[in-house]
Amino acid sequence: MPIVGSVLDALGKKKIKLQISISMLFMILILPVLALIMVYSYRANSRNLISLADVQIDRARDDSIAVATNLLEPVSGTLRMIAQVAAANPAYFRTDQSRDLLYQALTSGDQIDAIYTSFEDGYHRVVTRMDANRRRSDRRIPSTVNWHSSYIDAFSGAPVRQRHRTFFENWPTPILQYDDATDVDIRDLQHYKEAKRTRAFAIADPSVNPDTRSPVISVGYPIVVNDDVIGVACANITFDILARYLATQKTSPNSTAFIIDHSGKIVAHPDPAAGIRSVEGKLVLASVSDLADQASAMAGRAHIATGADRVTLTISATGLDFIAVFSRFPPSFQKPWGGGDRRAAR
Repeated sequence: MPIVGSVLDALGKKKIKLQISISMLFMILILPVLALIMVYSYRANSRNLISLADVQIDRARDDSIAVATNLLEPVSGTLRMIAQVAAANPAYFRTDQSRDLLYQALTSGDQIDAIYTSFEDGYHRVVTRMDANRRRSDRRIPSTVNWHSSYIDAFSGAPVRQRHRTFFENWPTPILQYDDATDVDIRDLQHYKEAKRTRAFAIADPSVNPDTRSPVISVGYPIVVNDDVIGVACANITFDILARYLATQKTSPNSTAFIIDHSGKIVAHPDPAAGIRSVEGKLVLASVSDLADQASAMAGRAHIATGADRVTLTISATGLDFIAVFSRFPPSFQKPWGGGDRRAAR
């Protein structure tokens, strides 16, 4: 029995060793395959996620361009109509009756902040909305004012003229009127000069309205009489609608969509305050590199420096990888703007 037991023990040990050997051989053979499958699946899933995100970004870009275009095109038609009225009867806009037409044009679109006609002799008439910032700009303006109209006299040899201001709580009944001296010359503004030069609808570079503290785009359409440009019908457009739209365009929880011009200045951002900064007491458009969002700022700098439409980067403080994609507006838009979208890759 001891001999038999010893033999059985030996066979049992050999069986266990064989099982261990087979298990190890199985692991040696199968683990690399599993690893390859996991790596392939990870890469395939990453490619699919990136491809899906690219589709979402392209859709958001196209929609943003459509929204921006839809903000400008109706205003172009409105200004063309005003320019035709002014060309047919240039003296009309030098009467108070004309402010009713400008008011109707102003209220035809929520994006229109101000609408005006300016002439080569310096005469200027405008109707504007009144918000809290505008009311705070002058203590004489009552808090109930919602609308404002004014006109500036034509030049009479001196650069300083009078600006005759009228304020309304409910249009068209005025509640306050007063005059101020002014040296404003609309003829020096970019959109006036471009409309006069090209004899077509012109779009100025974005700027900050000092009264509203908000970015605006000024546009103009020439007033032509007997082949001479005698003035320009103009409007200021706010991009609040576009900013609110961008806030809804998230291709991922950590993504941010924004629009910049060719120099990197911010045209529209989901946070309007992010697009403005103060330089020596003057409000100016912020650059993409000024953004507090480190990923967007780094991606913007890289895009401006290299012209690359796709930028990958890592934020060392968080270890997060980001992908930023930039797309240009089509040439038909007239302005060399681009849309940026940055998102966390992991």
